[in-house]
Amino acid sequence: LSTKGKDISGNVTWSVSPSTTGITIIDNKLTVSSADAGEYTVTATPNEGECQGNAATATFKVTPATITNPTVTITGFGKGQPVTDAKATAANMTVACGWYTGEGTPGEDNVATGKFAANSPYTLTLILTPNKNYKLADNTTVTVEGLDSQKMASLTIHENSGVAIVTATTGA
Repeated sequence: LSTKGKDISGNVTWSVSPSTTGITIIDNKLTVSSADAGEYTVTATPNEGECQGNAATATFKVTPATITNPTVTITGFGKGQPVTDAKATAANMTVACGWYTGEGTPGEDNVATGKFAANSPYTLTLILTPNKNYKLADNTTVTVEGLDSQKMASLTIHENSGVAIVTATTGA
């Protein structure tokens, strides 16, 4: 509005920096539809001959969505299945997994290879990395499905990834 209370928004040129297709100005209304997380500056520059004054700016942030208590689904775990076929998936993130024989601390000396053996314990290390525009909540617990039973594990957060370790036993 002008100093006299008149709507002058049609008499300025709008811009957003950094430029993105996820932020638009239509009918003098700012709409954020799919912008990446980050800081943006909106500038209103007076059109020459239509209004007076200097350009005005406003800054705002688009924050990443927080993932709390995600569920990881394991497929391909079971007696006789190739270890390399066992996969882990979760919504809004990538999941890397490592399989180790026995229960306890995963290490180079107990990396699982070949096929899962019958009635055998395995330790699974999961590394959850949120997709762009997401972050893991602190003190997050992950639910792991698709093993011998549903498992719960606390995530240890390192930068923007979380690590969880669970154990499971194959069937007969």
